[in-house]
Amino acid sequence: MLIAIDRGMEDLKTLLESQGYQVIYIDEGLMCDAYIYSNAFGQQLKYIKPGKNGTLLISGSMEYDNILNALKTRLITPLFE
Repeated sequence: MLIAIDRGMEDLKTLLESQGYQVIYIDEGLMCDAYIYSNAFGQQLKYIKPGKNGTLLISGSMEYDNILNALKTRLITPLFE
């Protein structure tokens, strides 16, 4: 699974990579399976290139365990279908 995250979320990037995920930054503009933002509807939305069933997570105050669980179980509403 390829995940794009906001710059400044290096701790989350390290954690996700340690769990076997491929992680890039949103502004790289690649098609990804999931996008994790630090805030809702920032300028980064212009970089979205969704794959089928791409997922958008607004991390906000989410704990890292909740983010990992959402990615593993996909028990979140898909942004793109």
